[in-house]
Amino acid sequence: MVLHPSQAAILTDKHRFRVLRCGRRFGKTSLIAEEVKAKAVSEPVRIAYIANNYQQARDIMWELLKKELAGAVIETNEARLEIRVRTVKKGESYIVLRGWESVENLR
Repeated sequence: MVLHPSQAAILTDKHRFRVLRCGRRFGKTSLIAEEVKAKAVSEPVRIAYIANNYQQARDIMWELLKKELAGAVIETNEARLEIRVRTVKKGESYIVLRGWESVENLR
C-alpha cells in the first residue's frame, strides 16, 4: 500500500503515543493497517485492533488485513477474528480484532 507524505510522517514517528487530528478520507484505516502489517511481520508481537463494536471491526479491518498479510498468514479464525502471522525473525505474531462493546472481555 502506498502512503501519502502525511501518512508516512505519522508512520515513521517514534513517539510512544501519537494523536491524530484528521478528517474523513485522510486514510486513517489504511495507515493503521500498514502499521499493523509492519509490526506483525517484523517481530513476534500480539496486536489488538479495537473498533466500536465487533461488527465494525469485521467490516472495517478484517478483509483489509487478510489481503495485506496474505503471504505471511499461518492461520485465520473467521469466527473469532484472529490471525496468526509468520515473522521474519522465525516467530509468530498474533492479531485479534475486537469490539469495545464487550470491554470486560478484552483482558
